[in-house]
Amino acid sequence: MPRTARKKSLTGIYHVIWRGNNQQIIFECEKDYQYFIDLVQYYKEECHFKVYSYCLMDNHIHMLVKEDDVSLHIFMGKIATKFAKWYNLKYKRCGYLFQDRFKSEPVNDISYFLTVFRYIMRNPVKAGVVQNIADYRWSSFGAFRNEDDSFVDINDVVECFADYKACMKYLIEKQEVSEERCMEYYSKKRIPDEVALRMIEESTGCHSPSDFLHLDLATRNQYVKKMLRMGIPVRQLSRLTGVSRYIIQKIFRGLGLV
Repeated sequence: MPRTARKKSLTGIYHVIWRGNNQQIIFECEKDYQYFIDLVQYYKEECHFKVYSYCLMDNHIHMLVKEDDVSLHIFMGKIATKFAKWYNLKYKRCGYLFQDRFKSEPVNDISYFLTVFRYIMRNPVKAGVVQNIADYRWSSFGAFRNEDDSFVDINDVVECFADYKACMKYLIEKQEVSEERCMEYYSKKRIPDEVALRMIEESTGCHSPSDFLHLDLATRNQYVKKMLRMGIPVRQLSRLTGVSRYIIQKIFRGLGLV
């Protein structure tokens, strides 16, 4: 079966995930983490892409990047191939290191850009690896904390906020991170109606389908996107908000969740 074509980002910005083959560990020691970061830095200079956020977990990788003249699949392929060859040689193994090709999701608006930006660096907290975002070494948080733009393009991100302090506050303050799904945690299980209704009310301020339908179109669609990312299934969301299933499915496909 041929591979599905990647969805093209209107902004050139993508959330990228690599997974270890069969969820295997891909970073066994500090040198492995550092070598991967060094590779990204090397190819960033060669291929002129931007890095807004990253996090290296033991068996998977998150990155928020922007392509320029060189396409995403080219520079990501270079990084993956080089690291896999180095890793296999170091650990005297053969075969695929990564699970198929990397996954990518287009990031087309500022709201979702900031959600992914924070989600990536809070991944170790969500996974229970650390309690505080600052305690995890292998993410881009250190660059933001130290205002170091030598590798991570922190200035582009800070411009999305009132100032640097607002950016750091957005990262550090306790958030409802369990609701930030960002490509890899979409649930296909039905959520109890009372739970879904509470999620909708707390996130939108709407107390009924009528309230939801009276929102302006742009606001309504943004909330539909948020509810889909939170894992509320299409049919249930249609039933609880009054928005037609056709419209929600169209938004769902536009998010690249299928």
